[in-house]
Amino acid sequence: MADVYAVVRYTKTKSVEVGCFDTEDAAKTAMIEHFRSTPKRGKFYYRITQEGRRKIDGIMFREFDSSKPSWKYTREQLEAMVCTT
Repeated sequence: MADVYAVVRYTKTKSVEVGCFDTEDAAKTAMIEHFRSTPKRGKFYYRITQEGRRKIDGIMFREFDSSKPSWKYTREQLEAMVCTT
């Protein structure tokens, strides 16, 4: 099946899934929009992971494979990205 790009925001105490997207560019765009629209309190970072999809008995599952790429974005990196876009 096709791969998806999952975007998650991590803080010290919890994580929030921003969503799953078909392309890496769509995932980055959603991450930047989420960063712009949420409070910037405390330490946090975003992670984009490439995950596979597998259909078993008509139910779609996400399949995590640690050999697939993953990107971590800190607050400083995101602020730099927002200033240039």
